[in-house]
Order: sequence, then structure tokens, then C-alpha cells
Amino acid sequence: MIKEITFKKTTYLIGELFFSEDGVTSYKAKDPKGKDFLVSIYEEGAFSYALGNLKKLTKAGIKTPKIIVSDETLLATLQEMPKGDNLLSLLSKGPLEAPVMKDMFRCYQLCRFSKIALSYHPEYFIYDGKDMTYLSFLLFPSIPERAFEGDPIREYFLGVEGLSHLREKGYPMEGVTPLPENVVNKQIVLASISFW
Repeated sequence: MIKEITFKKTTYLIGELFFSEDGVTSYKAKDPKGKDFLVSIYEEGAFSYALGNLKKLTKAGIKTPKIIVSDETLLATLQEMPKGDNLLSLLSKGPLEAPVMKDMFRCYQLCRFSKIALSYHPEYFIYDGKDMTYLSFLLFPSIPERAFEGDPIREYFLGVEGLSHLREKGYPMEGVTPLPENVVNKQIVLASISFW
């Protein structure tokens, strides 16, 4: 793993892993003054694909970490560090609150209108108390199999799928009360009716 990276004559110290998926690994980084940033390093072929998708996301109204510098030689970008917690981290502390779900449905609506689908896993989204930020650059065609209200929404509740996803990703679950399936189903229906 690299320890530092230089963009436009400024060297950034690479810190802990922030986010990883096929084609990109993102790290927390600091500039010489101690300000936090996000450095994303792309595999060959993923760089131009990711930048193109980020433009499509912006056009659709989906908030992503703002790119400050992109360097095609390094296959890397320097981005603003998003504030807040990822939704899976929030879920590990208890049920997601209504404003979080409302913003998640808003993202989904924007995608539907733009005929795109996101990777809706909760760890790909950060909520700062007022805005939802999508961390991934993955986009898909808008087809029923990719709809948020299908299987992905079940990971946002503390039922079988949500708890399984928390365990799979290594999140602590002390004090989290599992919900029976009928309660999860009722919460999904209520959220869909309330926020769609």
C-alpha cells in the first residue's frame, strides 16, 4: 500500500481504508495542514469509466464526493471528504431514522427519473444529518431487478437480511434488537408509502 500521493505539488498522507469495491479503493488522506480528504485509486480501465459515471450521477442529482483533482497518469482522484456516517454504521446502532429513509427514497426517485440504478447497499451511502452522499461510481440500467424496493431495501432494516449484511461486513451489533419478518415487512411498506 502506498503511504503518500502527490497532486499538483501537494503531498497527501494516506491513512486508513475508507471504501473499496471492484475497480477502486478509497483512503482517508490528510494534506500538510491536517485537512481531511478522500483519495481514490483506480484499476486500469476503471478510471475513465468512473469519471464518466460520476458525471451521470451529478446530472441525475445524486450527491457524490466532489472531485478536486483527477490525475489520469496516477489513475487517482482527490475528493472532498464526505461528512457523516455510512448507513450500515448507523444501522449497527439501531433502526434508521425517518429522515435517512426519506433521503434514500429521494435518491431512488432521482435514479428512476434518470433511468439509472445504483448499488443500493447501505455502506455505499453516507448521511450527515441533512444530505445523502453516494460513495460508489457504479451505475446500472434501471430494470426491475435493480429496484431499491426489491431486495436492497431489506438491508436497511434489522431483519434477517439487514443483520446478515451487518455480520458479513464486520459491524458490531451490541444492543441491536432483531426484528421479526412481519415487522420488517410492515416497516418497508410504511416507508414506501410515506417516502415514495
